[in-house]
Amino acid sequence: MKIKVHQVISGPWEDDESDEYFNLCLVEYGGELVHDEVWFESFDEAYGMVVHFTKSIDPIEINIPLPFVRN
Repeated sequence: MKIKVHQVISGPWEDDESDEYFNLCLVEYGGELVHDEVWFESFDEAYGMVVHFTKSIDPIEINIPLPFVRN
């Protein structure tokens, strides 16, 4: 499943339980824009997305493996 990230709203944030990081983002799922968390294994990966949107307005496409459950 492909999603498009249009904006980082806040982040990166660290999840203390899993030692992973996430950004709260404006994400497009099948034409619908929603606020959702995008998870990363490292701070540098999460921060790289923040840096991208300081230099560009182009969305980032991400492949999400199925099954993918949104809370």
